[in-house]
Amino acid sequence: MKDLIVALRHAIAHFNIEFHSKDDKFLIDRIEFKGKEKDNDYLIATFEPNELLYFIRYYADWVLSNIRANNP
Repeated sequence: MKDLIVALRHAIAHFNIEFHSKDDKFLIDRIEFKGKEKDNDYLIATFEPNELLYFIRYYADWVLSNIRANNP
């Protein structure tokens, strides 16, 4: 999980994010987080917008539970 979060953070920090739309309405249907190694781009993760929200909430709950468990 830590490696995924770090890779997502790097993708955001280096603007390696692509937004895709299925039609000409240009709504966001898919978000791709990419990494870069030398001259090669590689896919880290792909989310639909609602999946990204669930992932962020899951990760936040996980972080909070670890904080509570380690700080009595």
